[in-house]
Amino acid sequence: MPAVRCVDVCKTYRQGDLAVKGLDHVSLEIEDGGFVCLSAPSGGGKTTLLNAIGGLHRIDSGEIWIADQRIHELGEDVSKLSPFWYAGAFAIGAASGLLGDKWSLGFVAETERQAADLARGEAEEARERAKRIRGRLIVMEDESAG
Repeated sequence: MPAVRCVDVCKTYRQGDLAVKGLDHVSLEIEDGGFVCLSAPSGGGKTTLLNAIGGLHRIDSGEIWIADQRIHELGEDVSKLSPFWYAGAFAIGAASGLLGDKWSLGFVAETERQAADLARGEAEEARERAKRIRGRLIVMEDESAG
């Protein structure tokens, strides 16, 4: 049984009268313990596919299976508190930006330190992930996001 199976998956983004196909009838299977590399030009649907498999994007048609269960059966209830969560996060970010580094309580410096640590340890982490992936059902990463 595949760890991930996508069957005829479609996702279209709409803005007014403009429709852009993010995924156009994509089908693939990833065996448990398998390794897959998605390669396509910018705008080719790599991130859209990862987001759909991860349940972050709803697809227009087709099916996505994780192990032996369709992901839409795993629950699609959106928390009624989500708008408050996002509004609060936005307000904190906006206030920090307006107050500047002096009042940021060290968040800016800490974020920069963490980014530098991440960059230094990226190659080692990739090697470690390759060793650990055998015991995991799914590990997904989108390098274009960072």
